[in-house]
Amino acid sequence: MKKRIFIIFAGCILTVPNLFAQQTMDLNKMKSRFEQRRPALDHMSANPSDHNLAYEAFNVTTQDSIDIASWFIPNKLKKGTVLMVHGFDMNKSHMLNRASVFYKKGYSILLLDLRARGESGGDTASTGEKNGLEVSAVYNYYQNNFNSYGAITLYGFSHGGRAIIFGAHMIGKTEKVILESPPYQLGQSFKRQYKMPNAPKISEAPINAALANISNSPILLLIGDSDAAIIESEAFELINHSNNKNSKVVLFDNTAHNVFSNNNLIKYEEVVFNFISNN
Repeated sequence: MKKRIFIIFAGCILTVPNLFAQQTMDLNKMKSRFEQRRPALDHMSANPSDHNLAYEAFNVTTQDSIDIASWFIPNKLKKGTVLMVHGFDMNKSHMLNRASVFYKKGYSILLLDLRARGESGGDTASTGEKNGLEVSAVYNYYQNNFNSYGAITLYGFSHGGRAIIFGAHMIGKTEKVILESPPYQLGQSFKRQYKMPNAPKISEAPINAALANISNSPILLLIGDSDAAIIESEAFELINHSNNKNSKVVLFDNTAHNVFSNNNLIKYEEVVFNFISNN
């Protein structure tokens, strides 16, 4: 006779199979909530002029017909341009503090709203390949309209880092890539962040295929030592997809998800601008 294991959970007694079914159901509900449009994120918390930055607003349309709102902040020094992508519960305005640091160093800035965020269209956000369409569409617009401002460095924070990986894969050119705290193994990341008893089964095949396609690109991966979204072993697993000798992981002590902070600013600037200058 098979033994049945019972677990007391939230005041209810669940068998182990039912617990797994409950987790699957809860994951699907969480995914639906996670990806829905959030009206609070439709509004800009600031615009470049609030940071004394002149800018041009423009829109592009992705291959799957989503309207993507973007800003271009030109720098007369024309040292190059940083295309920056925000995290999941953010919009492009939340990247302006980072953008200001790059601007002061002579770089122009491209900022965009991912689908279903900020001023962009769409009702459903993404954590995967679809975000690459946004990145590649803005990249192509830059090449056709602003490329006199120099070569592009791709920069993504959190889920924006995943968007950058998929975007770089679609662009198909060897560009410099900076990833700040990107969730790599989503199942494990969700388990840690949302205190799940088991990691959801989420295939990493698409992102690994994208990483393989940009294996010659130099990648700078910035993570905090106490980040629940990505841990050190996952960071090194991600960077091992790169064949570029200049790709590396940089760990920031006493840091959670936001590597960009006042406490880290000196090290952050040194690491980031050395990477851009030397690649």
